[in-house]
Amino acid sequence: MFYKIRYLRFIARLIEIFIRIIFSARIPAKIDLPKTTFFAHSALGVVINDNCEIRDNVYIGTHVVIGGNSKSIDVPIIKSNSIIHTGSNILGPITIGEGSVIAPNSVVTNNVAASCLMAGSPAIIKKENIKYEDYSPFRQIEI
Repeated sequence: MFYKIRYLRFIARLIEIFIRIIFSARIPAKIDLPKTTFFAHSALGVVINDNCEIRDNVYIGTHVVIGGNSKSIDVPIIKSNSIIHTGSNILGPITIGEGSVIAPNSVVTNNVAASCLMAGSPAIIKKENIKYEDYSPFRQIEI
């Protein structure tokens, strides 16, 4: 039994190294990602902390960093139906509220309320009470 567990950990580590080499991404094998998490362009350049919590229906763009900071060992919590666009940094023990959108190249170091659009470096609230469907990369566009 112990041999099998040790063997599975070895395989998980090999897969993690393969992802890092091919996609320049660090997505740890021990992180519990829901099946509904979507990475743009095969998670190119994405770095996620081992202890980070990501919930259902989260879209993560390329070159996104989700992790701690030098002042705390705690890591972010990304709630359901959130969108984190390309180049964003989510740093420290913060919570990204349900249905929130993080604009490209934003640096988020404070908690984000539900249904907010955050942008800038440091990120500030640009819009409140937004609808996830209006910003979703999977929305149906009428022609």
